[in-house]
Amino acid sequence: MRSAADVTIVEIDGEATAYVVDTGRLVPLDGPATDVLALCDGSMDTAGIVAMMASAYGVDRADLADEIEASVALLLTESLVVQLPRPD
Repeated sequence: MRSAADVTIVEIDGEATAYVVDTGRLVPLDGPATDVLALCDGSMDTAGIVAMMASAYGVDRADLADEIEASVALLLTESLVVQLPRPD
């Protein structure tokens, strides 16, 4: 999974917001969605993002999985990230 080519994270009034350059659309992000979007560089799937964030925050993966999966679903729904084909 990677962020869409035309998406960047900007700060507006102290809040992280995804900015879609091509359309000018703004999508407010909560804390986890901001972190997830920043990690969507094409090198990890959702499980990898959960593992990395759990390690970074020193918590169990199970404690973050639902929240991260919800953030991924939001990012996909808003077309802020794209799924990459799985390697064979």
